[in-house]
Amino acid sequence: MCLYSKTDKAKRAIENIVCYKIVIKIDGDKCYKTPYFHAVINDNIINGKEDFKASGKKNIKENSLDFCVEGGFVHTFDNLEKAFIIKSFLKKYHAAFGCSALEYSIFRCIIPKGTFYFEGYDSDYASRKIRFVEMVN
Repeated sequence: MCLYSKTDKAKRAIENIVCYKIVIKIDGDKCYKTPYFHAVINDNIINGKEDFKASGKKNIKENSLDFCVEGGFVHTFDNLEKAFIIKSFLKKYHAAFGCSALEYSIFRCIIPKGTFYFEGYDSDYASRKIRFVEMVN
């Protein structure tokens, strides 16, 4: 998923930033995964014992008016309402392609103090890591 930013320069969190992460569980799987790249989120991460760190190469592409943060960052939302809207969209999108055996959850997380992150135009963040705090639904 791409986050659109006004700048290609990441900020550093001066304090913990509350955010919300949508995750999926595929029927039969015992672990959560990210909805787009299916990166595994193990029990230590879900229980807040380890941070969930972005994988892959940092990828920021310049467009005519802004920058697209594509890879090497974890995508989250800055408010719960937006996370629920996107969760609903994902359920409908996946169902349209026959992927109805997915369980969707939203977790309250933090972008830990000192972490590099971008703010997007659409109530979203892209950060190098997050820490799971609790399941919201």
